[in-house]
Amino acid sequence: MGKFNLIICLFLSIFSFSHAYKTVLQPITNKDTGEVTGVKKAKLITVDQDPEISVDFPAIWNEFRNPWVKEPEFPKLLGTSVHYASQCNFTMNHKELMDQLSGEKFDVGITEMYDHCGIVLLNRIGAKSHVLATSTISMESINQFIGIPNLYSYVPVSVAKASDQMGLKMKIGSIVSMLGLRYYYYRFRLEMDKVIDHHFGVGSSSTSEMIGNADMVLTNSHPYLDFAHPTLEKIVDIGSISVDEPKALDERWLKITSVRSKTILLSFGSVAYSTLMPKEWRDSIVQALKAFPDVTFIWKYEKPEDNFAVSAPNVKLIDWAPQLDLLFAGKIDLFITHGGLGSVYETALAGVPAIFIPLFADQFRNAMMCERKGFGEILPKEKLGEPQFIIDLIKKMLESESYKENAEKTGRRMKSRPLSPREQLVKHIEFAAREGKLGFLDPAGRQMSFIQYYCLDVLGILITFLLICSLFKGKMKND
Repeated sequence: MGKFNLIICLFLSIFSFSHAYKTVLQPITNKDTGEVTGVKKAKLITVDQDPEISVDFPAIWNEFRNPWVKEPEFPKLLGTSVHYASQCNFTMNHKELMDQLSGEKFDVGITEMYDHCGIVLLNRIGAKSHVLATSTISMESINQFIGIPNLYSYVPVSVAKASDQMGLKMKIGSIVSMLGLRYYYYRFRLEMDKVIDHHFGVGSSSTSEMIGNADMVLTNSHPYLDFAHPTLEKIVDIGSISVDEPKALDERWLKITSVRSKTILLSFGSVAYSTLMPKEWRDSIVQALKAFPDVTFIWKYEKPEDNFAVSAPNVKLIDWAPQLDLLFAGKIDLFITHGGLGSVYETALAGVPAIFIPLFADQFRNAMMCERKGFGEILPKEKLGEPQFIIDLIKKMLESESYKENAEKTGRRMKSRPLSPREQLVKHIEFAAREGKLGFLDPAGRQMSFIQYYCLDVLGILITFLLICSLFKGKMKND
């Protein structure tokens, strides 16, 4: 196949992430996230924050800054749908920008799907092919419109504290999470439908219709790590694409990891700051780590000058660590982390066992994926105040060889996938650009009513037939 040029539009709503990628449009929903980095080989267009939400939205977001002690409150999360729709309307009111983007005649438009604005914008600027993207697994709010069945009996909801083998309690929890998530995105669609009515004409389309007509969905799922689940050809799993090539450790880190026979890394990502952890939990962790004098604990701690671990000579507080390089260097025997997908993929590919302390959102499900694969265990945050519980769990994972064996097996399988995540992405985007609309990939079930989809019409006929037979048989006996 000969080479050809692609013109791609990527839509990213900035509220808490730092992303990387021909044209990138970034509406700033939350200015408090700081400078956005990562765009290297693209024309970057930034739309400022809507003044109408400049006060309310950051105030709401700041309430979620300490997941150690407080999970996001559902009613307040629901309120953000109005702010996202307001920012979307503000962005699309930039007529000159919209005309400029329309004039680019994009082959492909790719949009992150958290707030649903991107798919509306891609329809507005006339991108030839529409590709949805999620930073998590395939989202239930997308699945229901593109034709993937959500089978809650064995496929845990993205934010549920559940695995694929659920008892009654876990299954109820997963379904409750599903209902909450559905209502959350229902509110999003209601607000975004108002934006569509304003810019396209009342009743001309809807958010759900635009989502359903998307040509592909890029998910941050990896089939060799995620729970097995129904999918479609238009779903492209590119999980772990963000994992870069590791670099060799410098002398400083080689020295740190060589002091004792084993080394354990503690890191809780860029949102869950260790400095925000309750003091009694930090002290409890230090007390537990002191029980392993032959193990060096590298703790990524944002303010090492706090010096709260001075009583534990085997604990080294560092404000930054080359996490990826450490994991792949073979110097880390155990990784203690929060369970964000980025860290999950890094530890899985590196073949390093992990203890997960999930705090919110998809982290519980991510941790359970690794537990199911046999290389992870979950440490509930409520147990962080119990040093002996922590000691027993670390000891169990260091002494059992099965965790390391399963981690290496999972990493080997992920790295041996016939097509790498980058190859999957490039080949599918090129295909979408060449072919344009990919409606032939849509399952017929997407257009069916509830009665048709679940064959309730057939069931109704069968029940009616049995009732008639029963009545006829009863009448024959009476005669």
